[in-house]
Amino acid sequence: MAAHLPKDDGVAIVLFSAGVNDITALIGVRDWLGAVDRLVDGLLEKHPSATIVMLGVPPLDAFPALPAPLRQVLGSRARYFDRRIRDHLGLRERCRYLPIERQPTAGVHAHHDEARGVPVDARGAGGGRGGPRALAAGLGEAARRRRRTAGAH
Repeated sequence: MAAHLPKDDGVAIVLFSAGVNDITALIGVRDWLGAVDRLVDGLLEKHPSATIVMLGVPPLDAFPALPAPLRQVLGSRARYFDRRIRDHLGLRERCRYLPIERQPTAGVHAHHDEARGVPVDARGAGGGRGGPRALAAGLGEAARRRRRTAGAH
């Protein structure tokens, strides 16, 4: 999945999103975790100094475009996948999990630029104390320290 990316040791953070299509396609959670592992392995190979950050699975039960009871069923699966990936990534070095803290609202949607492999939320993933902005700031500072330390040797 990351094979098309150029190798670049200067990348500090790789942020990605996964899961919604797998949940709606009824992929099993073990197969999905394996696919995420393969993606993370490929990203770490291409970006050996990077911290890999995966966005949490969106709360599909909050998506008003999905009819009930499908919304509740997919929402339940999304919460299960989200818990599993949070725990799974917690066991991997240089990997972080970033929960989605905001419920979707009318006019805010995500799209996926498949040609570049870039998931984009139209207005960001959230942002209170300890949220995405704090994580991004902390990861950015860790990357700056890593570069300073590498340059000192």
